[in-house]
Amino acid sequence: MDKISRLRQAAIEFTQRAGGIDTVQEVALFGSLTKGDPYPRDIDLAVILSSFDHIPALARAARKMSHLFHNWDVFVFDSRLQYIGRLCHRRECPSTSVDCIGCGDIRHIQHIRGFKFIPENFYSSPFETLFNRQTESQFIRQREQYGIAEDRSFESFEDILLECVECGNSFVFTGGEQKFFKRHRFQPPKRCESCRMRKQMLEVGLYDYDEIARFEIPEQ
Repeated sequence: MDKISRLRQAAIEFTQRAGGIDTVQEVALFGSLTKGDPYPRDIDLAVILSSFDHIPALARAARKMSHLFHNWDVFVFDSRLQYIGRLCHRRECPSTSVDCIGCGDIRHIQHIRGFKFIPENFYSSPFETLFNRQTESQFIRQREQYGIAEDRSFESFEDILLECVECGNSFVFTGGEQKFFKRHRFQPPKRCESCRMRKQMLEVGLYDYDEIARFEIPEQ
């Protein structure tokens, strides 16, 4: 199963569990998966609740997505479409972690420091309704009321060839790797995978320079 299929399967499994909770009114997929980005970073889901009575059960359903992909976010809204927060990844609420300071007003609802919900950013994403107790999506209706245009654009990356500074061989720097490096503000790699592995072995003392010169890693 490729990454996109795995992410979508995780979203579907969550929706199947969430749909059995009476207070869940709508579940929608949004973000990179709905924009058609070939290198999606995470699973972005939005849920509308009629009450907060069963949020712990909803959080348990979300945590089960981690067996397929651990990087997920579930944005929670009340029945008036007021943003409440995100479902927490932690089993205990509140925990003793410093990250939990300021959380816990509503159990298993996380408030991320420095994050501000901006309707224009959220509602500009395409929405894919996965579950709905009504005949039309409340998220799409709200976007129309705001007058926000749907935006399917995303930053595109294509695979490129780089030359290894150690062995001189060319290696592929994939679009997905480029996206990851840019997001984390890393410099592009200077070495191919084999040379990076050898360098790491040297740094941790697994080989000395004479041994590494004789060490050949089979080509994949």
